Amino acid sequence: MFTKLDDTLFPNRVEVWNFSEINKYFYPIFKCGSSTLRGIAEEKGFEKLVNEQIKRLDNIDIFLRSPKERYVSGVQSYLHHNPELDLKTVKHYLNQGIILDRHFAHQFQWIINLARYADPSAKIYFHSMAMMNEYCRNVNVIADKDLSIDVADIVNSPALESAFRLDQLMLDELVGQSWTMNQIMTHLMTRLPNDYFSIIGRVQHIAEVSHVLPKV
Repeated sequence: MFTKLDDTLFPNRVEVWNFSEINKYFYPIFKCGSSTLRGIAEEKGFEKLVNEQIKRLDNIDIFLRSPKERYVSGVQSYLHHNPELDLKTVKHYLNQGIILDRHFAHQFQWIINLARYADPSAKIYFHSMAMMNEYCRNVNVIADKDLSIDVADIVNSPALESAFRLDQLMLDELVGQSWTMNQIMTHLMTRLPNDYFSIIGRVQHIAEVSHVLPKV
C-alpha cells in the first residue's frame, strides 16, 4: 500500500500530450519545461493520453534537465506555493533525502512512474532542455519563478548524491537516443550499480515496475 510520500513519487495518474503537429508524444516532467509544454497543448487543443491510454504509444519524448539546477528550482516552487511552511523544517527533511513534492522528485522517479503505464517495448527518446526552443518555436518558454528563495545549499546533502548521479547519468548518456524502459534501467544498473540498487531496487515493488527492470 502506498504511503502519502509514495503517492507523491508515484501518483496514479500519468499524462502524455500528443503534439500532433510535429508527430511527438511528450511526457512532461515538472521543472523540465512542463508548464510550457502543457500551455501549448492546452492552447492548441492537443490530445491528452492518461494512464492505460499510454500503452498504445510506440514512441514517447522526454526532456531532461541538469539535476541539481532542477532540484533547487523545484524546491523554490514548492516553498513559493506553500508560504506557511518553515524553511528550516523543510530543509531538515530535504537534507535526509525525503521528497515532499513532485516538483523536485528526481527525474528517474518520473521515468519509473511512466513505466507503470507505457508499453515495455515503447521507445523513450530523451532531449536536453536546449531542444525546447526547437520544438516550441514562436512560443515564449516559461521561465523559472520563485528564484528569490535561497535554497542552493540543499544540493550538498549526502543523502541526495545517489539520486543526482542517476539523473546526471541519464542526461549525459541517454539524451539524443531512443531506449526501451528495460534498456534505460539496465544502463543505469550497469553504470551505477550501487546507486541503482540503493534507490531503484527498493521501489520496484512499490511502483509495480518489476516487469521492466533488469533481472539480477
